[in-house]
Amino acid sequence: MAKRSQQKRQKASIHKKARRKKSQAKTSSGSLRTPSAKDTSTWPLQECLVSENWQNSEEICQIYVARQSPQGHVSVAGFIVDLACLGIKNGFANLYPSRAEYNAHFRNKLLRQSAMVDVDLNLAAKILQVGKEYAHSLGFKPHPDTRDAFKIMGKTYPEKCHEKIPTGGPEGKPFFIAGPYDDAEKIMAILNRNVGEGNYTYLVPISEEGLFR
Repeated sequence: MAKRSQQKRQKASIHKKARRKKSQAKTSSGSLRTPSAKDTSTWPLQECLVSENWQNSEEICQIYVARQSPQGHVSVAGFIVDLACLGIKNGFANLYPSRAEYNAHFRNKLLRQSAMVDVDLNLAAKILQVGKEYAHSLGFKPHPDTRDAFKIMGKTYPEKCHEKIPTGGPEGKPFFIAGPYDDAEKIMAILNRNVGEGNYTYLVPISEEGLFR
């Protein structure tokens, strides 16, 4: 009986080790993982991509910062910035197991869909800083999902960038363009409270056909 019990314990131990190895193999596969405890901000900068038309505050600006570890892993931080009103609308952080995976599953798709330019990291940091500060003056905060993305940004010096970052609409007023996931009523209530009705311009859908006013 004691021998049989010992054999069961040995089998359980073998199965436990096998499950551990399987789990480790799954983690090292080509799937995406979000950086958490591991800080990738000190990895060498691979590239910093910003929307080609970032100087047009009426259009959404995309920012992507990629860093590569000595072992070949690539971490990428992404931001969606509305310089006309809402500031940093969204963000994400992803980790790719290799440069090839990063190119295949992210970079190549991005460049097929959007016109991007490679810029200095401090310019990207200044766009984020100005967008955040402008939105804060109107009563808006960055999306919570940007926290991990900012960790990947690492140390930046936006004050060293002398580019002028535009904010607001063509009249110099806040310009709110409602996106598909924006709570237009809530946003306009915040603008009315902090800026005053008539002191901003907006475009919001008024029908299922997507008409704007």
